[in-house]
Parts: sequence; structure tokens; C-alpha cells
Amino acid sequence: MTGLKNKVQSANLLIDPSANLSVAQHGDTIFIDLPPKAPDHPITVVALQIEGAVKVDPPVVTEDSTGKLELNYQTAVTYGNAKTRFNRKGGFHISKWTASEDSVNWVIDVKNPGSFKVQISYSAIKKSEGNPFEITIGNSSLKPTVVYTGTLFEYHEFPVGYINIPKAGKYTVTIKPLKLSDSYLMYLSSITLLPVPAKKVEGWGIN
Repeated sequence: MTGLKNKVQSANLLIDPSANLSVAQHGDTIFIDLPPKAPDHPITVVALQIEGAVKVDPPVVTEDSTGKLELNYQTAVTYGNAKTRFNRKGGFHISKWTASEDSVNWVIDVKNPGSFKVQISYSAIKKSEGNPFEITIGNSSLKPTVVYTGTLFEYHEFPVGYINIPKAGKYTVTIKPLKLSDSYLMYLSSITLLPVPAKKVEGWGIN
């Protein structure tokens, strides 16, 4: 496994804490000698004892076969009061954010640079309507405002704008409120980056 920055002191199977597993660590790559057959069903869990608070590399979002990048709660890193939440309708979103220090980051790995159409999917209450927020990708930023969506936890998708990623590589995507509010910015489901051959100069309905 990779991505864990801490020194590993020991490893064992959660089902049998008394049986230590052999561990070797080279940089941030960890090798664990596992038994030939999984001892637990349906999931075998390996527990690690580490030094200090957990430090890990953030997950990296890569393009799918169409070049699309989808950013959601599974790969998000939240800061401040922003949190991933489970809603009453069985879905996940990010909420609890009311100020600019409450932000969400993703790391994306772009293999095919160019122009991307940015779309956002969320639910928002009437009180949040008009609140400004910012999406930053590399050196580009978009500053839309929240739209009231009606029924709570039914996510609606909105166009945000276009951004240009000039070259391949890893970039950080950040979304945050731009001003203090007494209501949550939104209930964020996802941000999607769709590759496009060129930026459109008129309405979003043009294909």
C-alpha cells in the first residue's frame, strides 16, 4: 500500500490481534505479509499501529474513458466546518460550510489538457439563494452564486463556466463560500469537469 506518511509500528488482523504480521516500509510504500487465505468473511481487515496522528496523501481523481473528471464526497478533503454528511434520502453530500475557511479540495490528475466545462450538482434552501462561492482550479477561478433548488436533498445540476487547463499534471480543485452566512452554502453532491473541443460563446443549451 502507498500514501501513508506515518511510520508503521506493527500490523495484525483485526479478527486476531494477537497474531502480528510482518511489515516492511520503504518511504511511503508499505509491504505487509498476508496469510495465503483470507481468514474472515466477507471482508478481512488489517489494523496498523502507527506513530503520531494519521498523515496520508489525498486521493487523486483521474479522467474516465471520455476524459471526464467527477469530484464527489468519496475523494474530497474537507477543511474548517465543511463535512461529508449522509442525508435522509439515502445519499451523501458535503455541507456545514458557512464561511470562506470552510472549503473542500480535490486533487485531479489531468492527462489530456484543454478546455473543460464545469458543472455542479447540489441542493440548496431558499435562505442560501444568492450566496457567492468560488471554484478554483489551478490558476483559474469561477465565482457563481447559489440557486434555490426546492425540495431538500434532491440535487440539481447547474453550469458554472469554462476553464482551461494548459498542460498535463496534477491540480488542486477548491470550492468555498466567499462570504460569511448564517445558512449552509449548499448541500454539494458533485463537481464535474467535461472536456470540450472549444469554449462556447453563447447559451449552455448549444451542443
